[in-house]
Amino acid sequence: MPTPAAPRRSRPGFTLIELLVVIAIIALLIGILLPALGKARDAARRTTCDVQQRSLLTAFMTYANDFKDVLPDPNWGRRPAYSNTGQRPRGWLLDDGLFAHAVGDENTPPAGPATGSTWDYLGGQPYLVDGQPPAAAAPGSLLKDPVADIFRCPSHRNQTEWRGTERITSYVVNGAVRSYGRRDVSYRVDLFLPNSVILWDTDEDLEGRSGAPWNDGSSFPTEGISDRHGQGTTVGRVDGSVVWILRSDFDRLAFDEPKRNALWCNPGNKQGR
Repeated sequence: MPTPAAPRRSRPGFTLIELLVVIAIIALLIGILLPALGKARDAARRTTCDVQQRSLLTAFMTYANDFKDVLPDPNWGRRPAYSNTGQRPRGWLLDDGLFAHAVGDENTPPAGPATGSTWDYLGGQPYLVDGQPPAAAAPGSLLKDPVADIFRCPSHRNQTEWRGTERITSYVVNGAVRSYGRRDVSYRVDLFLPNSVILWDTDEDLEGRSGAPWNDGSSFPTEGISDRHGQGTTVGRVDGSVVWILRSDFDRLAFDEPKRNALWCNPGNKQGR
């Protein structure tokens, strides 16, 4: 006589209420973790931005060491040539005589900051060989050089419409470096106070708050700083350091203080203007 089979035990399943509780817990954990992850990501990008500005400042100082302590040309006003010598200036960001080639247009990728004087001191591949652009310097190709990333804040997102120098940089130099266009040559480093701000992450607004920050490689302080990092941004000083500054403090120095300060630091003017 065959042995009767043991009765199968039914495996208990999750009830609907239990599933809803698990889903709610997962959603709660995601809600807690996402802001923390977002803050960590933003902090990492801010740190990268700090490092990049330090790299640019180091390149500025190395350039100055090679040129009798004179800072790189700030690319103020996109001059085709020096007024007294007729030579074409090569600014920190780009060669003014190659502006259209450097920034490109709607149909042409930009050659990027490889045309500028800072590029060489950052270790970028040469833009000119025997006075001519090499084949590798075709428009857009030099933007693939890792050095090109130093000029771009990691929080500076692709925009639907980039104009002018925004296509190749997130940063601008303080126009005080060349007396806001009233000089042909930049000032020497030793003429600035150590806390003088000469570099910042500029306003994303194509028109700026008081000017057009993307028309060249330098700005007035009143043209504003970026919102990319929240309530403030990193700025670079002539002593090679970078510091965090609140937008409210930047605006106070730029708009409300008539006397010389860390932003209005033109050595050739009593008020720093």
